[in-house]
Formats: sequence, structure tokens, C-alpha cells
Amino acid sequence: GQQLRQSAARNSKSRVLSKLLVYFRLELCRSCCPVHCALPEPSNRYLCAPPEALTSPLRVVLFSFLSSLESCHLVSTMADEAAIREQIKSTQRDMVAELVSAVKKPSFNVPKPSLIMFGKECTEGYWRYLEQCGWDLENALRLIQSAYEWQRKSAPTVRDICKTLFQKNPGFLSLRQVGFDKVGRPVLYCSASQNTAKPSELAVDAVIAHLVHVAENAGKSNKQQNVAEEGRQNVLVLDCAGFNPAYFSKPDTILKVYQTMCLLYPNTISTYLVANYTQEVRNTWSALKSSFNEAMQAKVKFVPATATNVTMSEHFGFELAHWMVEELKLNREVVLPASQVTFYRKNAGHDPRGSSIYVDNYLDKDGFVEGHQPHGGIMFGAL
Repeated sequence: GQQLRQSAARNSKSRVLSKLLVYFRLELCRSCCPVHCALPEPSNRYLCAPPEALTSPLRVVLFSFLSSLESCHLVSTMADEAAIREQIKSTQRDMVAELVSAVKKPSFNVPKPSLIMFGKECTEGYWRYLEQCGWDLENALRLIQSAYEWQRKSAPTVRDICKTLFQKNPGFLSLRQVGFDKVGRPVLYCSASQNTAKPSELAVDAVIAHLVHVAENAGKSNKQQNVAEEGRQNVLVLDCAGFNPAYFSKPDTILKVYQTMCLLYPNTISTYLVANYTQEVRNTWSALKSSFNEAMQAKVKFVPATATNVTMSEHFGFELAHWMVEELKLNREVVLPASQVTFYRKNAGHDPRGSSIYVDNYLDKDGFVEGHQPHGGIMFGAL
């Protein structure tokens, strides 16, 4: 009986180790090539790139270590990629459950028992926080503690700040939802030339309040099908026409805004499409990019003017792609058309508020669909 128990214990440890090794191997693969990473062929399933192709010495050591363990048959051969992914998901689900349990313990000082995200209680936030922290439970707990603290102190004031801002200056910041991509992700658009806020007016609290408003309401309108909540994301198009370097004169402010949004909405942007950019914009990004992690850097895609039509058609359906190309063209003009300056108002021709599918279903109906509230200028400044 004792031998059977010892054998069972060894088998159990081996299975756990196998899970961890497979998970870490794939996570390393993702960190090496976050844009194009896909599971390799079964004959070389665990290795995404040879150690000599990696830039980080630590990754080389880890790959070598994992390879030596696998050669000792500590990782059982998987029949297919689906089995590997299922093992990873199973381990991740267990960790999410462990995090939820830890957050609900009396010793964890938080004002609410569940994380609030997109206006509802859900486990989506827990999953995202673990992803953000590399599946480190203690770091995720610390981030959640900070997020709760921000929610308790600042969340109640978001709507009032937005209302005050946009009643006074409807075009304060142009970031707004304009439609959905091919898989139903909300598409956000921000035009530098349409922003009417002066660099000196961009207080951190005001910018964060607007970003929270946009992020919350984009999440409520997400139409992705057959995707778990933790996998739902947005696409952000940054139109740099009219770019004012003065907006980036305080990099500490930019980083504070970015860090706060990562704290509140980790991993919610799938792609950043940068259009109408100049070499100055490229240089600014080159100077700032080292402040962001590799996953964030990999999401940023610069769209050359000659590839605008193709790129927009790749990401969006015909209607939104056509709207985006026209919006980018109009905002490149030296003197912005009056209808583009008041982008928060309906226009008879090209409607700068967004694509017709989004406008018809979310803006021109009585009341707010699914609780979705549009850009502050549309809500408070277009009356």
C-alpha cells in the first residue's frame, strides 16, 4: 500500500511538472515572437525559436534548462496542440480561482469582494491581472489592491469630470469609439488634429477620466462571439495628422496615464494602428518605447500612407474601412473642415462621429443601448 501511495505521488508530481514545463515553454515562445507566434509542428512542438536566435541571455538559459528536462522525459509527448493549450487553460483557470479565493479572504483589505470592470462584477479582471503580472499571484494581488483603491477614491468622480470637461469644451479630446472590427472588437479612434485641448490643459485626472469613460463603454458594446470575457479586446487607431510635440513635453505625465490605464484595464488593446505619422512621430516613439514592455511594443503598427487602404481593409469590414480612410484623409487637410472640428455633431455627408453601423445602432437611438454611453462631446456638448 505504501509503495502504491509513493508511486501515485510521483506520478502526480510528474503531471504537475509536465503542465508547468509546457506552460513555461509556450509562454517563453510568446515572449520571443509576440506578433507571429504560433505553435510549431509536432516534431518541434515546444521550441518556437532556437536559443541562438534569442536576444535575452536569461531566455537562452531557460530554453536550455527546459530542453534538458524534456530530454529526461519529464514532459510527456502531447498528441496535438489542442491538448497543450487545454493544459495551459486548465492551469490558468486554477490560478484564477486561487486569486479569487485570495481576494475574498478577510485578510485582503479591499472594499468589494469582486473586481468591477465594464460596469459589472466578473472574473475577467482577475484573469487579465494575472496575464499582466506574468501569472505571478502575489504581484496580481498587489495590482488589484491598487486598482480597488483607485476605484474607491476616483471612480465616482469620472462622470462628473467628463461632464464638466465636455460641456465647456466638447472637442477636448477626440478619442472615441467609431465602430467594430471584423470580429466584433470595438474600434477606438483618436485624431491629433481634432483635439482642442491645449497641452497645458491636459491634467492627468482629466485625461484618465476620459479614457476610463471610453474604455468602460467600449467594453459594454463588445460584440466578439465565442470568446471568453478575458479574451475580449479593443483596437485603437491613432491619427497623428496635426501632431503637436508639446503634448509629449511631459513624458512623466504620459507614463502615469499609461500606467494607470494598465492598472485598471490590463491587456484590453489588441492593436495600435498609427496613421498619418511623420518622422517626428517615429522619433518620439523610438525615444519612449523602451519605457513600455515588449508585449506593448509588439502591438504598435505604423501604417504607411501608401498602405492605408489595404491595412484598413485587413482589419475592418468594408463600411468601417471606407469610413476610416475618409476620416484620415479629411483630418490631413491643413485647414480642418468645419464638420471635422465639430466631430461630435452629426454631419449630412461623412459623419465624423463614426461608421453608420455604430451611429445608427448606438448614437441615433433614444436612450443608451446596452448601457453604452458615447464620447463626452456627443453626450454633453452636442445638445
